[in-house]
Amino acid sequence: TENNESSAEENKKISAMFHDRNLEEIDVVMADNFLSTYYHSDSKLRTWDKEIHKNEIINRPDIKDSIKLEIAEGNWVATRLIRTSIENGGVKKTEILQMKKIQDGKITELFEIFSPPQYIPNETGPSL
Repeated sequence: TENNESSAEENKKISAMFHDRNLEEIDVVMADNFLSTYYHSDSKLRTWDKEIHKNEIINRPDIKDSIKLEIAEGNWVATRLIRTSIENGGVKKTEILQMKKIQDGKITELFEIFSPPQYIPNETGPSL
């Protein structure tokens, strides 16, 4: 229906704001009970909450997300993105697939799958 499409488009906007990594918008797009789960490179399931996310934005301004594809249906947004960061004097690029659950205009759940990162030595990375 038209309402579902409108809701899906609004949810895609909320997802895009999340990837802008703007500290001032975190409380706008993330629920207080936000919880992310993902498998780390050591194959252990890890969790990530709103405060950890805020700290990463403050401590890692070099991280930039580039959305390649987003699909929204109902309360869910699927995102394919490339995350770029500076690591050990070079650029690290990681492809990530995410599923976000959005309720009442805020992200409540996030599940991520990371591809093995690519390292490009001696590049300056994204502009800060």
